[in-house]
Amino acid sequence: MEWLTNFIQQISWQQIVWGVVLFVVTFTVSLAAVGLFVVMLPATFFLPSYRREFMHSRHPALRWTCIVLKNLLGLMLVVIGVGLSMPGMPGQGLLTILIGLILMDFPGKQRLERKIIGRPKVLGTVNSLRARFNKPPLLLDDEDEPEHNAPENASATEVVPPPSTAQPADTESPSQDGNATASRPSPTAKAPPGEA
Repeated sequence: MEWLTNFIQQISWQQIVWGVVLFVVTFTVSLAAVGLFVVMLPATFFLPSYRREFMHSRHPALRWTCIVLKNLLGLMLVVIGVGLSMPGMPGQGLLTILIGLILMDFPGKQRLERKIIGRPKVLGTVNSLRARFNKPPLLLDDEDEPEHNAPENASATEVVPPPSTAQPADTESPSQDGNATASRPSPTAKAPPGEA
C-alpha cells in the first residue's frame, strides 16, 4: 500500500487536468465512432441471409492484407470494449465489443453478434440512435424483413378514377329532338371513299 500513497503524492494538478481532458476527448471520439458505425450498418446486417463479402473483387494479396488488418483492428476493439465494460468505466463497452466482433472473422461469429445485439437494452439503444438519423431499425429475424415484391394492401393503393360526365365516343347520345343518334360510325360500316 505504500507504493500507492507514494504514487498519489507524486501526481501534480497539471497531470490530473491532462488526464481528465484526455479521458473526455477519447470517450467522446469513441462514442461518436461507435455511433457512426452503428448508424451506417444496413438494417438487414444481422439477418442470417445477409451476405458479407469484404473486398471480394480485389487482388488476393491486397484482400488478405486488408483482412488481417481488419481482424487486428477488431481484436483491439474487443479488448478496449472489455475494458469499457468494467464497473466504473463510462463508455459503450458492449457496442465496442460488437463492432470488434463485426470486424473479426471466426467460426460462430454471426451467432455471437446476434446474441449481443439481441439484448433488449443494446438493441433499444442502437435503434433509438438509428431513429435519430432517420435510419430503419435493425432486423434480427428473416420474418421481420419487409417483402418488397408483394403489395402491402392492394385495395388501399388502388386508385379509382372519379365518375366522368362525358360519355364514351362509341355510345349513342340523345339528340335535341329526343331521338338517339350514333356519335361515331361503327367499325364495320364503311365510310364513303372521299371522307376517309
